[in-house]
Amino acid sequence: IIGYETNKNVQDIIQDSKKSNETKNEVKTKYNPIYPYDKDVIKQLMVEKDDSILAAAVNNELLRRHFLRITENFIAPLDTYCSSLVPGIKAMSPFKKIPSVRPFMEATFITALIQLDKSTRELEMYRKFIRTSNFITWWRRKKRQAIQQINEKYYESVIQYGVNNYMQEKSNVPKLDLYLRLKEVLKQKKGTLPPDLRKKYEVLVEQV
Repeated sequence: IIGYETNKNVQDIIQDSKKSNETKNEVKTKYNPIYPYDKDVIKQLMVEKDDSILAAAVNNELLRRHFLRITENFIAPLDTYCSSLVPGIKAMSPFKKIPSVRPFMEATFITALIQLDKSTRELEMYRKFIRTSNFITWWRRKKRQAIQQINEKYYESVIQYGVNNYMQEKSNVPKLDLYLRLKEVLKQKKGTLPPDLRKKYEVLVEQV
């Protein structure tokens, strides 16, 4: 996600030059990275001539952890914002439809980043990421998880409300309407619920 641009935006020139009977490999680029390289990580990298097998293993693990940390820090604001798009349990009601995940709004997200004192270059990085296929894939996965979370919250709210409260209605019409709706919801969402929660909900529907 971070640290690289596509080939059409970055022109890399690989040059081999011989100096003192040694081959020197260089990669030059006009791209100015948003995240500067970590000098401490560079210092920890092993030189291959010491032990090429050991150096490769150590360097690989070191770099993996380094880029994982950077990626997690990059994704953290996105996770926080996406969590705010999921309605809380107070918004759930057995007498209303299951609420939906609110849409991802780039302008709102960027405003949140500004409040976190993100730099102009970091904001541009997020804007570019939001327009990539990687973000679309990531958002779809997050949205599926959010829908699962909403479904569970909804069933929990229905169960907590209790059958006695449902039966306080004097007329049988709203009772029947509620029963049919709860049963239809169960039919539609049955496969998305944890077994224990689904069982509780089934018992409640039958009681109603």
